Amino acid sequence: MKFLDTPRGRFAYFSRGPAEGPLVLFLHGFPDTPHAWLPVMERMAGYRCVAPFLRGYAPSVLEGPFDIDSLAADVRALGDALSPSTPYAIVGHDWGAMLTYLAAGSRTAAAVTLSVPHPSSFARALLEDPAQLRRSWYMFFFQLPFAERIVARNDWAFVDRLFRTWSPSLRADTREVKQALRPAALEYYRAMLRHAARKWPRIATPTLYLVGREDGCIGADVGRDQHRYFDGPFARETIEGAGHFLQWEKPELVAELVRGWLAAHRQ
Repeated sequence: MKFLDTPRGRFAYFSRGPAEGPLVLFLHGFPDTPHAWLPVMERMAGYRCVAPFLRGYAPSVLEGPFDIDSLAADVRALGDALSPSTPYAIVGHDWGAMLTYLAAGSRTAAAVTLSVPHPSSFARALLEDPAQLRRSWYMFFFQLPFAERIVARNDWAFVDRLFRTWSPSLRADTREVKQALRPAALEYYRAMLRHAARKWPRIATPTLYLVGREDGCIGADVGRDQHRYFDGPFARETIEGAGHFLQWEKPELVAELVRGWLAAHRQ
């Protein structure tokens, strides 16, 4: 594990690959840590892979703010510090995907997002798809002032429940997740709902979206219309036999698809 001081705070991260290779940032989601990215990163030959612990996850900075613009600013600060003169790529899962959509910009050569479609498409699903609204119950539960206490009960048993529901075929060892997780992670959801009516940007960065057929968090069919929110190249791949935690379940396939997308969209 390494540490990097940025104008946005101090972040812990894992790294793999040559220091001179093109930078790829791997962003984790909730409830997860950079540990889940290691099997993918080890298959990214030639790339400099960096997976940070996001704000609110120990041992990175734990203090807010936790609104998505601030979190995206964290990502850009990491990219600027690690690759100040050349473009870099971003690969994000779950909340990491949300941050990728917002952080991607002129310095982003390409992006890959996992399990969460473009936020405008997801917002439409919450309004129009009762099944997705039911799957997203936890977002509303996290708004309650006592949610932290319930989530942390019985050695964070809530985390194991989400893993079982979201990736039914996965048998995950969540000890690393529970060690890094802090109640601050729930603040992501509280800040998100406070800004639910915001207008999300269109995306010019070449973006590949990966989704598991068995995803119990966000339905595999959610986001089929999201191509309308991309001005640059966009593709979608549905991964059979996988749920929400694709990088845990199918690291070889995820690495293969990421490598192919980045190779096709180098700057």
